[in-house]
Amino acid sequence: MKVLIIYFSQTNYTKRVAQRIREGAVEQGATCETVSISGVDRDALGEYDLVGIGCPVFYYQEPFNVRWFIEELP
Repeated sequence: MKVLIIYFSQTNYTKRVAQRIREGAVEQGATCETVSISGVDRDALGEYDLVGIGCPVFYYQEPFNVRWFIEELP
């Protein structure tokens, strides 16, 4: 299984969580990458079997840049 974990992290906490998830996926035999939301190649998302997005929560919602990223996906 080919997995991509996209993260947005202001304090590096979400980045560290994404890296731990990656470690667990690799231990289970998956090929897994982590990438910051600012470095995502949107055209390559179709190459993955599973895509996850991690971010902090502000006032019960995702940050605006994460929402815009999701809304602009094909």
